[in-house]
Amino acid sequence: MRLFITVFLALLSISQVFADSTCIFQLPDNRTLDFSALDLSTVSPYVYNVPDVKNTTITFNFCGEASYCTSKDPGSSICSTNSTSNTILSFGSFSRGTANTAPLPSDISGTGIQLKYSGDPKKTCGPSGTRNSYLNLVCADVSAPQVVSAITPWGQNGVVCQITLQINVPCPGFSFPKKNGLGGGWIFIIILLSGSAAYIIFGSIVNWKIRRLQGSHIFPNVDFWKGFGSLIKDGCGFIKGKITGTPGGEYSQI
Repeated sequence: MRLFITVFLALLSISQVFADSTCIFQLPDNRTLDFSALDLSTVSPYVYNVPDVKNTTITFNFCGEASYCTSKDPGSSICSTNSTSNTILSFGSFSRGTANTAPLPSDISGTGIQLKYSGDPKKTCGPSGTRNSYLNLVCADVSAPQVVSAITPWGQNGVVCQITLQINVPCPGFSFPKKNGLGGGWIFIIILLSGSAAYIIFGSIVNWKIRRLQGSHIFPNVDFWKGFGSLIKDGCGFIKGKITGTPGGEYSQI
Protein backbone atom coordinates (compact mmCIF):
# COMPACT_ATOMS: atom_id res chain seq x y z
CA MET A 1 0.00 0.00 0.00
CA ARG A 2 2.81 2.39 0.91
CA LEU A 3 4.55 1.55 -2.38
CA PHE A 4 1.35 2.27 -4.29
CA ILE A 5 0.99 5.68 -2.63
CA THR A 6 4.64 6.52 -3.38
CA VAL A 7 4.25 5.61 -7.07
CA PHE A 8 1.00 7.57 -7.26
CA LEU A 9 2.60 10.69 -5.81
CA ALA A 10 5.56 10.36 -8.17
CA LEU A 11 3.27 10.11 -11.19
CA LEU A 12 1.26 13.07 -9.92
CA SER A 13 4.43 15.14 -9.59
CA ILE A 14 5.57 14.19 -13.08
CA SER A 15 2.19 15.10 -14.56
CA GLN A 16 2.26 18.41 -12.72
CA VAL A 17 5.73 19.21 -14.07
CA PHE A 18 4.57 18.30 -17.57
CA ALA A 19 1.52 20.54 -17.21
CA ASP A 20 3.59 23.42 -15.95
CA SER A 21 6.17 23.06 -18.74
CA THR A 22 3.78 23.37 -21.69
CA CYS A 23 4.68 27.06 -21.94
CA ILE A 24 8.45 26.65 -21.48
CA PHE A 25 10.59 26.77 -24.60
CA GLN A 26 14.30 26.40 -25.29
CA LEU A 27 16.15 28.79 -27.60
CA PRO A 28 18.95 27.66 -29.97
CA ASP A 29 21.52 29.06 -27.50
CA ASN A 30 20.05 26.79 -24.78
CA ARG A 31 18.44 29.67 -22.89
CA THR A 32 14.92 29.02 -21.64
CA LEU A 33 11.79 31.08 -22.16
CA ASP A 34 9.29 30.45 -19.39
CA PHE A 35 5.87 31.89 -20.20
CA SER A 36 3.97 29.76 -17.69
CA ALA A 37 2.95 32.82 -15.67
CA LEU A 38 1.24 34.30 -18.74
CA ASP A 39 -1.28 31.46 -19.05
CA LEU A 40 -4.72 32.76 -18.06
CA SER A 41 -6.68 29.59 -18.75
CA THR A 42 -8.54 29.75 -15.43
CA VAL A 43 -9.35 33.48 -15.48
CA SER A 44 -10.34 36.15 -17.98
CA PRO A 45 -8.02 36.07 -21.02
CA TYR A 46 -6.22 38.97 -22.71
CA VAL A 47 -8.24 41.37 -24.86
CA TYR A 48 -6.89 43.68 -27.58
CA ASN A 49 -8.92 46.28 -29.47
CA VAL A 50 -7.91 46.27 -33.14
CA PRO A 51 -7.40 49.94 -34.12
CA ASP A 52 -7.79 49.41 -37.88
CA VAL A 53 -10.96 47.31 -37.75
CA LYS A 54 -14.03 49.01 -36.31
CA ASN A 55 -15.71 47.40 -33.28
CA THR A 56 -13.39 44.39 -33.39
CA THR A 57 -11.47 42.89 -30.48
CA ILE A 58 -9.06 39.97 -30.29
CA THR A 59 -9.23 37.72 -27.24
CA PHE A 60 -6.30 35.38 -26.67
CA ASN A 61 -4.27 33.37 -24.20
CA PHE A 62 -0.73 31.98 -24.08
CA CYS A 63 -0.23 28.21 -24.36
CA GLY A 64 -3.75 27.43 -23.26
CA GLU A 65 -7.39 27.96 -24.06
CA ALA A 66 -9.10 31.34 -23.79
CA SER A 67 -12.28 30.80 -21.80
CA TYR A 68 -14.25 33.39 -23.80
CA CYS A 69 -13.35 31.75 -27.12
CA THR A 70 -14.21 28.19 -26.11
CA SER A 71 -17.92 28.94 -26.45
CA LYS A 72 -17.35 29.09 -30.21
CA ASP A 73 -14.62 26.47 -30.54
CA PRO A 74 -13.76 24.09 -27.65
CA GLY A 75 -10.07 24.42 -26.82
CA SER A 76 -9.70 27.69 -28.75
CA SER A 77 -6.79 29.91 -27.69
CA ILE A 78 -7.66 32.99 -29.73
CA CYS A 79 -10.73 34.51 -31.35
CA SER A 80 -12.02 37.76 -32.79
CA THR A 81 -15.27 39.44 -31.84
CA ASN A 82 -17.19 42.03 -33.82
CA SER A 83 -19.67 43.90 -31.64
CA THR A 84 -21.62 45.20 -34.65
CA SER A 85 -22.41 41.82 -36.20
CA ASN A 86 -22.15 40.00 -32.84
CA THR A 87 -19.94 37.31 -34.36
CA ILE A 88 -17.14 35.30 -32.74
CA LEU A 89 -14.52 33.66 -34.97
CA SER A 90 -11.96 31.23 -33.59
CA PHE A 91 -8.44 31.48 -35.00
CA GLY A 92 -6.91 28.34 -33.61
CA SER A 93 -5.77 26.44 -30.58
CA PHE A 94 -2.28 25.96 -29.19
CA SER A 95 -2.97 22.28 -28.57
CA ARG A 96 -3.59 21.50 -32.27
CA GLY A 97 -0.91 20.73 -34.81
CA THR A 98 2.65 19.49 -34.45
CA ALA A 99 4.73 22.59 -35.31
CA ASN A 100 3.46 24.94 -32.63
CA THR A 101 6.64 27.00 -32.21
CA ALA A 102 9.19 28.62 -34.53
CA PRO A 103 11.87 31.35 -34.39
CA LEU A 104 10.80 34.97 -34.72
CA PRO A 105 10.46 36.27 -38.30
CA SER A 106 13.59 37.92 -39.69
CA ASP A 107 11.97 41.37 -39.73
CA ILE A 108 11.50 41.32 -35.92
CA SER A 109 14.61 42.04 -33.87
CA GLY A 110 15.17 40.78 -30.35
CA THR A 111 14.85 37.52 -28.47
CA GLY A 112 11.65 35.55 -28.53
CA ILE A 113 9.58 32.86 -30.17
CA GLN A 114 6.64 32.47 -32.51
CA LEU A 115 3.61 30.50 -31.38
CA LYS A 116 1.31 29.05 -34.00
CA TYR A 117 -2.31 28.41 -33.13
CA SER A 118 -3.79 25.92 -35.61
CA GLY A 119 -7.45 26.03 -36.54
CA ASP A 120 -9.88 23.16 -36.65
CA PRO A 121 -9.14 21.24 -39.89
CA LYS A 122 -12.83 20.37 -40.15
CA LYS A 123 -13.76 24.06 -40.43
CA THR A 124 -12.53 25.65 -43.65
CA CYS A 125 -11.96 29.36 -44.16
CA GLY A 126 -12.42 30.87 -47.59
CA PRO A 127 -11.86 28.70 -50.66
CA SER A 128 -9.43 26.48 -48.75
CA GLY A 129 -7.53 26.25 -45.51
CA THR A 130 -8.41 26.95 -41.90
CA ARG A 131 -8.28 29.97 -39.62
CA ASN A 132 -4.82 30.13 -38.03
CA SER A 133 -2.95 32.67 -35.96
CA TYR A 134 0.65 33.53 -35.10
CA LEU A 135 1.81 35.15 -31.88
CA ASN A 136 5.29 36.67 -32.14
CA LEU A 137 6.43 36.95 -28.51
CA VAL A 138 9.37 39.35 -28.07
CA CYS A 139 11.21 39.62 -24.74
CA ALA A 140 11.03 43.18 -23.44
CA ASP A 141 11.40 45.18 -20.25
CA VAL A 142 7.67 45.08 -19.43
CA SER A 143 5.72 43.83 -16.45
CA ALA A 144 2.78 42.50 -18.49
CA PRO A 145 2.18 41.55 -22.14
CA GLN A 146 1.74 44.50 -24.50
CA VAL A 147 0.41 44.04 -28.03
CA VAL A 148 2.59 46.06 -30.43
CA SER A 149 0.75 45.33 -33.67
CA ALA A 150 -1.99 43.18 -35.14
CA ILE A 151 -2.10 42.09 -38.78
CA THR A 152 -5.39 40.76 -40.12
CA PRO A 153 -4.92 40.24 -43.88
CA TRP A 154 -8.11 40.05 -45.87
CA GLY A 155 -8.49 37.04 -48.13
CA GLN A 156 -10.79 36.45 -51.06
CA ASN A 157 -14.33 37.76 -50.69
CA GLY A 158 -13.26 39.85 -47.68
CA VAL A 159 -12.64 36.85 -45.44
CA VAL A 160 -10.01 36.95 -42.69
CA CYS A 161 -8.30 33.58 -42.28
CA GLN A 162 -5.21 34.58 -40.33
CA ILE A 163 -4.24 36.83 -37.43
CA THR A 164 -0.67 37.79 -36.56
CA LEU A 165 0.08 39.53 -33.26
CA GLN A 166 3.41 40.97 -32.17
CA ILE A 167 3.52 41.08 -28.38
CA ASN A 168 6.17 42.37 -26.00
CA VAL A 169 6.30 39.98 -23.05
CA PRO A 170 8.26 39.73 -19.77
CA CYS A 171 10.92 37.01 -19.85
CA PRO A 172 12.01 35.87 -16.36
CA GLY A 173 15.78 35.60 -16.06
CA PHE A 174 16.50 37.94 -18.97
CA SER A 175 18.16 41.31 -18.35
CA PHE A 176 17.74 44.38 -20.51
CA PRO A 177 20.18 47.31 -20.82
CA LYS A 178 19.01 50.52 -19.25
CA LYS A 179 18.10 53.28 -21.64
CA ASN A 180 20.73 56.00 -21.61
CA GLY A 181 18.51 59.05 -21.66
CA LEU A 182 19.24 62.55 -20.42
CA GLY A 183 17.55 63.61 -17.21
CA GLY A 184 15.69 66.87 -16.75
CA GLY A 185 18.62 68.41 -14.85
CA TRP A 186 21.07 67.77 -17.68
CA ILE A 187 18.62 69.10 -20.25
CA PHE A 188 18.26 72.31 -18.21
CA ILE A 189 22.04 72.71 -17.96
CA ILE A 190 22.47 72.18 -21.72
CA ILE A 191 19.78 74.76 -22.50
CA LEU A 192 21.31 77.22 -20.01
CA LEU A 193 24.83 76.86 -21.43
CA SER A 194 23.61 77.02 -25.03
CA GLY A 195 21.53 80.12 -24.32
CA SER A 196 24.43 81.81 -22.50
CA ALA A 197 26.83 81.06 -25.35
CA ALA A 198 24.38 82.43 -27.93
CA TYR A 199 23.80 85.55 -25.78
CA ILE A 200 27.54 86.26 -25.50
CA ILE A 201 28.36 85.55 -29.16
CA PHE A 202 25.52 87.47 -30.79
CA GLY A 203 25.66 90.27 -28.23
CA SER A 204 29.39 90.75 -28.86
CA ILE A 205 28.85 90.81 -32.62
CA VAL A 206 26.13 93.47 -32.29
CA ASN A 207 28.31 95.63 -30.00
CA TRP A 208 31.31 95.34 -32.30
CA LYS A 209 29.71 95.64 -35.72
CA ILE A 210 26.70 97.88 -35.10
CA ARG A 211 27.49 99.87 -31.96
CA ARG A 212 31.23 100.14 -32.79
CA LEU A 213 32.28 99.40 -29.21
CA GLN A 214 35.85 98.48 -28.37
CA GLY A 215 37.74 96.54 -25.68
CA SER A 216 35.80 95.09 -22.76
CA HIS A 217 32.67 96.99 -23.79
CA ILE A 218 32.18 94.55 -26.65
CA PHE A 219 30.93 92.05 -24.03
CA PRO A 220 27.11 92.41 -23.72
CA ASN A 221 26.01 94.49 -20.69
CA VAL A 222 29.54 94.51 -19.34
CA ASP A 223 28.73 97.04 -16.59
CA PHE A 224 25.96 94.81 -15.23
CA TRP A 225 28.21 91.74 -15.16
CA LYS A 226 31.01 93.67 -13.46
CA GLY A 227 28.68 94.41 -10.56
CA PHE A 228 26.99 91.00 -10.62
CA GLY A 229 29.22 89.64 -7.85
CA SER A 230 28.43 92.47 -5.45
CA LEU A 231 24.74 92.13 -6.34
CA ILE A 232 24.83 88.46 -5.30
CA LYS A 233 26.67 89.41 -2.11
CA ASP A 234 24.06 92.03 -1.20
CA GLY A 235 21.26 89.58 -1.94
CA CYS A 236 22.78 86.94 0.33
CA GLY A 237 23.25 89.52 3.08
CA PHE A 238 19.62 90.61 2.75
CA ILE A 239 18.35 87.01 3.01
CA LYS A 240 20.61 86.34 5.98
CA GLY A 241 19.26 89.44 7.71
CA LYS A 242 15.68 88.30 7.15
CA ILE A 243 16.46 84.91 8.66
CA THR A 244 18.50 86.09 11.66
CA GLY A 245 16.60 89.33 12.25
CA THR A 246 19.74 91.47 11.93
CA PRO A 247 20.46 94.10 9.26
CA GLY A 248 22.49 92.69 6.36
CA GLY A 249 25.31 94.53 4.58
CA GLU A 250 25.44 98.30 4.76
CA TYR A 251 21.68 98.75 4.61
CA SER A 252 19.59 99.96 7.55
CA GLN A 253 15.89 99.57 8.11
CA ILE A 254 13.82 102.71 7.51
